[in-house]
Amino acid sequence: MQTCEQGLTTALEIIEQGCREQPYCPACGQPNSPVAHGDVVWLECPSRSDGRTRLARIISLQAGHTRQFLVDGSATAPISQT
Repeated sequence: MQTCEQGLTTALEIIEQGCREQPYCPACGQPNSPVAHGDVVWLECPSRSDGRTRLARIISLQAGHTRQFLVDGSATAPISQT
């Protein structure tokens, strides 16, 4: 059984690895950062969440700005290992 602390450590390691592997957005060169949306953490280019209109965000997505899934909040909850 994985403890909550182990789950949090694992989630943090995944976030850190994502930041190391893709530190900058390939589309614009801005530094990526981990961003939480509900219980999910994404690695995102800041241009995706800077208060722009929905249409501008869709165009940004099509331009190839970073948005990479990192962890789900359930990953920090105790889970059994098989």
